[in-house]
Amino acid sequence: MLCAASEETRRPAERARRGAAAAAQPVKKTVKDMSESQPELDPDITTDMEVVIDTEEELIKQCEKMWKDMEDVSINRIFKELKAKMLSIKDFKEKLLFTLGEFLEDHFPLPDGNSKKKKKCMQTSNAQLITLHEIIEMLINRMFDAPHDPYVKISDSFWPPYIELLLRNGIALRHPEDPTQIRLEAFHQ
Repeated sequence: MLCAASEETRRPAERARRGAAAAAQPVKKTVKDMSESQPELDPDITTDMEVVIDTEEELIKQCEKMWKDMEDVSINRIFKELKAKMLSIKDFKEKLLFTLGEFLEDHFPLPDGNSKKKKKCMQTSNAQLITLHEIIEMLINRMFDAPHDPYVKISDSFWPPYIELLLRNGIALRHPEDPTQIRLEAFHQ
C-alpha cells in the first residue's frame, strides 16, 4: 500500500510537470510570434508615440512660457503700483513738512529782543536759538535713525518755552533718569 500511495503522489506531480511544459510551449510561441510581428507594427506605433510625446512637450513648454510671462507681468504691475504709491507718499510727506514749517514759522517765531516781556523770559546765553521746526525735525530724525535710543540732549540753543510746549502737549517726553534729554512721542506705534 505504501507503493500505491507513492504512485498516487507521483501521478499528480507528473501531470503538473507535463501541464507546465505544455503550457510553456504556447507562451514561448506567443512571445516569439509577438516579437516577429512587432517590427511590422513598431514603426507606426513609434511614430505615433513620438508625435504625441513631441506635442506634449511643446504644450508643456508653451504653458511654462505663458506662466512665466504671467508672473513677469504681475510682478512688473505690482512693482509699478508700489513705486507709484511710494512717490505719492513722498510727495504728500514733502507737502506736509512744508505746511508744518510754514505753520510753525507763522505761529511760533523765535523771540526777538524788542519786547520787554520777552527779555525777562530769555536767558542770557550766547547760543543761537533754533526754531521749533528744527527741534521737531531733530526729534523725528533721532527717533528713526536710532530707535533704540531716541533721546536728544537739550542744549542751550533750545528755547525753554518751546521745550515746555512740546512736553505739556504730549508731543515729547522726558527721559525717566535724565531730565536734560527728551524724545518724540511714538505716535506711529
